[in-house]
Amino acid sequence: MRQQTNSQMKCFLATLILLVTTSVTVSVAAATANKSALYYANQLLHEGKYKEALPYCEEAVKQFPKSARAWKDRGVAYENLDEHEKAIADLSKAISLNPNYAVAYSYRAWAYNELRDYAKSVQDCTRALKINPYLDSAYANRAEAFNGLHKYTSALHDANMAIKLSPRYAVAYNNRAWANFGLGKYALAANDASIAIRLNSKYRWAYYLTRAQAYEKLGEKHLARKDRQTAKEMMPEAVAREEAQEGDKKVELEPEKKSDSKADNKKASD
Repeated sequence: MRQQTNSQMKCFLATLILLVTTSVTVSVAAATANKSALYYANQLLHEGKYKEALPYCEEAVKQFPKSARAWKDRGVAYENLDEHEKAIADLSKAISLNPNYAVAYSYRAWAYNELRDYAKSVQDCTRALKINPYLDSAYANRAEAFNGLHKYTSALHDANMAIKLSPRYAVAYNNRAWANFGLGKYALAANDASIAIRLNSKYRWAYYLTRAQAYEKLGEKHLARKDRQTAKEMMPEAVAREEAQEGDKKVELEPEKKSDSKADNKKASD
């Protein structure tokens, strides 16, 4: 009888140990999963794999609803997938959780630029720069917004600041190209677009379109056609959308002030 009782006791203890071990294992697994959702989301975003990153971003938001970074990451994924309204909603949530999140303001400004809400973009970039005066993306995004508002001198200043902070920032060179375009300095615009192209960003096709329009103003029709064809071969659908809107862009970019220097509009070199 005593032997049977001892056997039952051993069985009970073994079961108890198994339950405790399983519980600990599950907790560790859950903690690891929690950590990996944020980690893998961030890694995939840095690699430019936004569609693949989105499920991890969504999981991170569920697991860490009070994490400003989690909401910011999902907002970045949405913005790169052209889901601008969703991006703004998530980035606004990140900012509500952390009002000093300069990067979130800058990303939201980018989304506002895509929706052509340039005034809000300027506001967000200005807030970001008050928090972090060395944030290159805030200068670049505000330059784009100023271009949209026809404030080309201000755009030129901000693009120069972004380039000073990050000399290989292709977007900043493209924004400076449009500022110079708006000021009637078409050769400088073509040169800046050429630099952006050489930096080999993922938006390279757009920089070819920028340079094409500068070449057209310079009377270099052959070079303009060549750039447009190159852009179409790279991103045919995106180029079609851009060209459909190009009439509006040309109206927006009427020169603020004509340059007095003929040297500004000499033939641009590739």
